[in-house]
Amino acid sequence: MTKWLALGMLLAVLVFVPLVTMQWRHAEKKSPGRPLRFLLWLLVLGTTAQSITTSLGNESLANVIFTTGSLALPAVLVAGAVAALADSGMSTNPIVPGLLLLLAGLQFVSTLFSGQLNSVGYIIILGLIYLPGFTLILWKNPGPVIKLRQTLIACTGLVVWGSLAFQIVDPVAAASDLPRRYAVGSLTDRLSGVTPHPNLLAFAAGTMLILLVGTKVRLRTVHLSACLVILVLTEARTETVSLVAAFAAYRIVSGTGSRTGRLVWLTLVGAAGWLLAGPTLMNSVNSSELGSDVGTFNGRVAAWDLVEASWPLKPIFGWGAFVFDDRTGTALSNTFFLNAQNQFLEALIETGLLGALCVVVLAVALLYKTLSSNDGPYAAMVVSMLIFSLTEVPLTLHNFAFNFSVTASVLMLCVIIPGPRDVPARLAEKVQKPSEFTVHRTASQAGAG
Repeated sequence: MTKWLALGMLLAVLVFVPLVTMQWRHAEKKSPGRPLRFLLWLLVLGTTAQSITTSLGNESLANVIFTTGSLALPAVLVAGAVAALADSGMSTNPIVPGLLLLLAGLQFVSTLFSGQLNSVGYIIILGLIYLPGFTLILWKNPGPVIKLRQTLIACTGLVVWGSLAFQIVDPVAAASDLPRRYAVGSLTDRLSGVTPHPNLLAFAAGTMLILLVGTKVRLRTVHLSACLVILVLTEARTETVSLVAAFAAYRIVSGTGSRTGRLVWLTLVGAAGWLLAGPTLMNSVNSSELGSDVGTFNGRVAAWDLVEASWPLKPIFGWGAFVFDDRTGTALSNTFFLNAQNQFLEALIETGLLGALCVVVLAVALLYKTLSSNDGPYAAMVVSMLIFSLTEVPLTLHNFAFNFSVTASVLMLCVIIPGPRDVPARLAEKVQKPSEFTVHRTASQAGAG
């Protein structure tokens, strides 16, 4: 039965992928970037639907959505990647997608060498297609970046407003099982809304907040207020800290005047703020009696200790992409952890020193491009992603199959892979201030006319 099922799936892929590839190319010629934007909508709608049905207790429907999405998404990504190879792409920082593809290749090689392909199910194995598939499609996307970012605002807006509506309609289902640190009225648990976890909802709201600032959209103040409400209801401290740093980066790269002066000014303000609020914050963390706080902190430290003890045993290629899966029988299996709780350590344990070096170089490349850019949203997303990576694994898409965790990572990739869209800061003034000869020539032409 299993062989016939595998044969049927293979035939379906052989028929499905070429058809989707042709349709993708046809749609791309009509409207560049439309297939990618359509895929983003399907991903957001599918993963939020799966999360909502799970919250409502409809496990059978949630499993149908999960299985269908887990099989269809990799096939669509393969088709889209093949179709995208014909495009030149619009990325302004090609080293970033290059490093992501290298990391994806190392994940596959380490998994192959460790023999894990025979241990986990095919749905989980197909997750290895997510990172290279999305990377290639985003790298070669010929559509305008402004339209892609508008789509991101709309998609995150659906998550934000959908979560607020879910909270009103069914506050019990919309809440997570994590207690709040500070009660808000009758709300005693952190809001997860249409996502599986409060941190994921906060990340979506933070992404929308970053993209909305400086963008002219209808009812922008209302949308910004909704994002802030979500951040309060989710109580995601890591996302809040990352947003503070993100908007500092936004101000530094896109403000007027000396960039060095803005950096010094923001550093002084940040230092003063930390002197005033830092001791109180640290005291609240250290004295927290919430089991979720203590459990989260202890869990992360335990995961980091496990990685520290295990990676030297396989230092070059690592333990494989599914090192935390209970079925692989590794030293980190059956430890109640899904990942290393840190992107750099995750790369180290999965793909060894080669993968960790890849992620470090990626971080350096992103920061270097940010320093030479005046694209505020890009700089803010880069800083937010790097801080988020200290406690999460946004570049590890294969562990979650069809889940909103993948959606959150893709939202981030949609900004960092295309790269910044701006005039380099050192040329911006020359573009905005035409030369005396140009002004004189323009005036002469106007007089002659």
